[in-house]
Amino acid sequence: MRCHELAKLALDVLTKRFGTHPIARDDDWAQMVAIPVAPQDPDLLRKRLYEESHIEVPVTSHGNEVFVRVSVQGYNTLEDIERLLAAAALN
Repeated sequence: MRCHELAKLALDVLTKRFGTHPIARDDDWAQMVAIPVAPQDPDLLRKRLYEESHIEVPVTSHGNEVFVRVSVQGYNTLEDIERLLAAAALN
């Protein structure tokens, strides 16, 4: 439950920030969710998140959409999610 809530926080903040919409209902996923973000080069975003913020997260695309896949595990903390949200704000 805690992992789902942390992933949902990331989903809610990022979809609001980028004006995107979730691709699945809340009860369709547990603790791993693909979050649509602003259109951009997915490889550059993944690389920037890793090099600038030490965040390793898959970034993929489908058609013209770009997704950050957040997978929250038991060892992840609210601070981890806040760090991702801060790094994504630099976009």
